[in-house]
Amino acid sequence: MKCLMTVLTLLCISIFQPTIGCAQLLRSVGLDEHGFSSPVATLSVTPIAAISADRFRYRLKVMPNETVHGNAAMNYASAFSGYSFFKNDRANFKEFKEDYSEWSGGKISLSDIPLEKLKVACSRFDEFIDDHIAVATRCRECDWGIAIEDMRGKQLLQMEFPAIRSASSISWTLVLKTRAAIKQGEFEKATELLRMHYTLAQNVSRLNDSIAILTAAQCLSRANMTLLEFVAQPNAPNMYWAIAQLPHPIISDVAAMETRLAMFENLVPEFTEIDESQWSDQRWKRVAMEVFETLADAKTLGSASGETGEKMDAEALFLKASLAGVTTAKKRLLAAGTDAMKIEKMSVSQIMLLDAKHEYEKAKSEFQTMIYMPIPDSILMQRRRNEAYSPESLQNNLGANIFNTFGPLNLHLQVAEVQQELDLIRIIEAMRLHAAETGSLPLSLDEIKSVSIPLDPVTGKPFICQLALNKAEFTLNQATYERSRFVIKLNKATRTNQGNSDE
Repeated sequence: MKCLMTVLTLLCISIFQPTIGCAQLLRSVGLDEHGFSSPVATLSVTPIAAISADRFRYRLKVMPNETVHGNAAMNYASAFSGYSFFKNDRANFKEFKEDYSEWSGGKISLSDIPLEKLKVACSRFDEFIDDHIAVATRCRECDWGIAIEDMRGKQLLQMEFPAIRSASSISWTLVLKTRAAIKQGEFEKATELLRMHYTLAQNVSRLNDSIAILTAAQCLSRANMTLLEFVAQPNAPNMYWAIAQLPHPIISDVAAMETRLAMFENLVPEFTEIDESQWSDQRWKRVAMEVFETLADAKTLGSASGETGEKMDAEALFLKASLAGVTTAKKRLLAAGTDAMKIEKMSVSQIMLLDAKHEYEKAKSEFQTMIYMPIPDSILMQRRRNEAYSPESLQNNLGANIFNTFGPLNLHLQVAEVQQELDLIRIIEAMRLHAAETGSLPLSLDEIKSVSIPLDPVTGKPFICQLALNKAEFTLNQATYERSRFVIKLNKATRTNQGNSDE
């Protein structure tokens, strides 16, 4: 998943006195220290501190007394009834062509988007947002009506999530309307739209499925992108406390991974009985074929890769795995303490299934440990696990292959990255507070006393930051091996302490 920046990103942040009409967030392409091309973003912000009595005027979270009884999922679904959304979406594509998708994709700088055209495009979604998405945001419940935990057999492989496709459409629309509000200096409206976006991501994550968590993370990354544009505007309200109010981490992937852990047992219930079974050779063969048919269905439907493949033959899969793996399976059973004489009396199906069960449980136990580790430790263990379970090592390991196909993804990586983005924006806002109080950037993050500074969720340690007079440079080591660099500069070290306002 791509986050705010990819590979090596240079983000220059200049704090200055506001000037009318200047572009606050510029993107270009430059070279990193190794000579490779990378996106460059230049961000300019104004040092504004929140007035103590009004610091929670701008919020990204709905307070309990502001909620209403209702199911958010039903409001999201009703937003697409009658196909008016798709009609308006097509109308925008027809009128504005490729520019339309670039406006919401962030490929065009906010200053380069023609305001009147942007307002026309956004106006087509006013009813969509006001009558449905805004209402959904304030609902106390979000029940998607899909009980993944209760599903069994092939129903698990064939389940569809139209709600997730809808969430992506809502997310892009919220980016479009938020950018329009930001461009017009309508900070309260922009904050409200950002709040809808962050709440949408949290609601999608409640579906407790890997795909839902990935979609929620994508929504969060888009929301973070627009929040970064927000804080770059002249006289933008300081959003430190608005970010601090959000849950930390903003979404949790634990329930989704726990649900996915039992997926294969729900697909092939007899797999759980293998260790204690005294089956006939015919039954061992039947269960083995059921296992391979389930594997064939999964690979055909693309549950592991996300791409639909050609129909695979279970008998061919079984024959290929047996010829290549039965000798290795015997060795692992012997190493695990199974009597050699017993192994010699077993059929090929029994050997393959017993070994598969042991290796499956081993892989499952290792993964389950990662779920409950702190995110930095889990990310490190996942990297080691990726090396241990290489494609070559899986060829003769049916059990590990089964778990890798049906087990959960380690979603800590994606969750950590979007949280890292949000926490960095929170630190930028803390620096704006400090600059408003002192007229300069801190020489150390420890100098910021008025608010707390979050740790890097990827490393569990303080953000890597080099500070000098009126300059700060952050280096983010992202969970997916990517690195981003953020350079913050204070251009005119003048003391400002402006209140948040929409004037």
